Amino acid sequence: MGVAAISAALGVGAGVWAAQGGPKLIFNGKVASNSVRVINGKAYAPLADFANAQGMIVVPISGGYEIKKAGGATPIVGLRGKVGDVLFDGKWRFQVLSILTVPSYKMKYKATTDYAIYHNIAELEEGVFRPREGRQLVAISCRVTNGRNKMAALWIPNADTRTALADTSGESHPPIAYDLDEAGPFQSKALVPGAKTDFTVLFSIPEGTNFKDLVFTLRTIQNADKGSDARVALPQ
Repeated sequence: MGVAAISAALGVGAGVWAAQGGPKLIFNGKVASNSVRVINGKAYAPLADFANAQGMIVVPISGGYEIKKAGGATPIVGLRGKVGDVLFDGKWRFQVLSILTVPSYKMKYKATTDYAIYHNIAELEEGVFRPREGRQLVAISCRVTNGRNKMAALWIPNADTRTALADTSGESHPPIAYDLDEAGPFQSKALVPGAKTDFTVLFSIPEGTNFKDLVFTLRTIQNADKGSDARVALPQ
């Protein structure tokens, strides 16, 4: 874990005092850290100790660390979670907001669709998707945030991603469409660092299917970027 210069915190109620076993960090009258080190005359303590003293946590981000409030939508460093969790791969923050089984779905955006992908299992007319006989639509609302320190756009075509709805029988179902604010075919608008975009991933699956997980590939259009796969456990 990184370290923070205590001298920078003295103005907000922190101080250092020497005791048997080494110096400690005192924050607002309480011991915040027993792991203070003095390097070249300057005192340092772990970032996690300093954050904890303020009721916060340290989260790794691209190029460094971020101190954030504990709880709520704190990113989980890793790519497995449940609905509502914010998963972070060091480049993207990904969150499933909701999941609905619907009789039809009206597209909000004029996003790119691929007839070859959906025509056997769904129909699209005047911006409205409906499932073919014996199938049902599943609409999963998601949010992605650019965690880089430069602009990036999400790349989503099925041919270049592993996004799928996994069911309890071991089968997987690729998406038939993304309701996404696009900058180009199968690509989100460019997001500045820290910016987010909300979108819906649409699936057409056999009626009676018990879905289990959403697997979602987070990547850009760059050929060298093979992406990371987030896995979100879905309520039955």
